[in-house]
Amino acid sequence: MKHRETYTYDKGFEDVLFVIPSQNKNNKDASLILTPLNGKPLLHYAIDMAGKLAPSNHVCVSTNDISVIKAAVKYGQDIPFKLPGEIYNKGVTDIDELILHAIDHYARKRLHFGKTILLSPYSAFYPVEELKKAMKLLDEQTDMVLAVSSEKTELGTPYVENKNGFLNKHLNKDLGEEKNIFWDNNVFSIVKTTSIRQAPRSFFRKIRKYELDDNQPFIVHDKEDIARLELLVQQNKISE
Repeated sequence: MKHRETYTYDKGFEDVLFVIPSQNKNNKDASLILTPLNGKPLLHYAIDMAGKLAPSNHVCVSTNDISVIKAAVKYGQDIPFKLPGEIYNKGVTDIDELILHAIDHYARKRLHFGKTILLSPYSAFYPVEELKKAMKLLDEQTDMVLAVSSEKTELGTPYVENKNGFLNKHLNKDLGEEKNIFWDNNVFSIVKTTSIRQAPRSFFRKIRKYELDDNQPFIVHDKEDIARLELLVQQNKISE
């Protein structure tokens, strides 16, 4: 397995902890994120994305899956802990607790972060510049910056933008032909540490959107998506 590259990180991200979550759910999660895409497992794209912006010890793959831990370590990424079982409830990860667990772990090592980027291990082939632009939206008034798309996503939450430029969850399940709906696409979110310590993300009222291009193949849902991306790489339509 290829060893991870060493990048010159962006000093604008020195205050940022990258958290890449992975849970062991009947081995489906590990099976997908460890599937090779253009010669390396999907998980490694997330590790490389974070490594282009932050030092290696500011990148945390948070998992209880031994196969994921071994793959990350073999790639050269230190794994600071195995995620404890209490973070899970019947196989479902409490992402807020996962974030806080990582923040607290590093705080005990006297590493304190003002922001946490939750980075999906299912994403590949989107420019690092997207995260740089999104980071600029996290001002003093904002709790979180959320990557969204205008196209409906399979598991995404619908939002509308209020007059102050913040996102509110859309309360009407029957969206019909309604326009100006933004969908959480689960690519990334940038969370202010003080905000997540005060309340779960579902209570945030000051969320800024960062809209990603709907035409880009950001999220992998299954191995058919990986095969589709492999074909696009071979056709030179996408690259890292």
